[in-house]
Amino acid sequence: MRFDPLTRGTDYAIDSEAGFVRSTNGGASWTVRNSGLPDPRPPLTGLTVSTGGPKTLFLQTLSLHDAPLYRSLDGGLTWSPAARGVGGRAVNDMAAAASPSRIYAATQDGLFISTNQGRNWQA
Repeated sequence: MRFDPLTRGTDYAIDSEAGFVRSTNGGASWTVRNSGLPDPRPPLTGLTVSTGGPKTLFLQTLSLHDAPLYRSLDGGLTWSPAARGVGGRAVNDMAAAASPSRIYAATQDGLFISTNQGRNWQA
C-alpha cells in the first residue's frame, strides 16, 4: 500500500485478484481502477508514487510481451505503457527521487533513469 503524499486520505494498493485499487476515504472503501491495463491483466508486482506530481503513479508488471511498466497521471484512474527505453526487461524495483521528475527502475540489466516522469528511460 502507498499513501498519496499530497492528498490526505487517498491510498493506493495492488491486489492479486482485483489489480490496482484506490481509496479516497482513508481505506474505508476501495475502488478498482484498471483502465488502460491489458486484458487479461498481467500480475502487478510493484507500485510507486512519484514526488513529481500529486497524481503520478507507476505500476510494475510481470509482463514482457506488453509493457513491464505503466504510468498514471491522474491518480490511478487511467494507465498507459511507460517502458519506452526499458524495452522488454522486467522491472524489479522502482524509486521516486526527491527531484520532481526523476524516477529510477532497477532491471536485471541494471539501473534505468527517467528524468521526465517516465516518458523515456536511459540506462
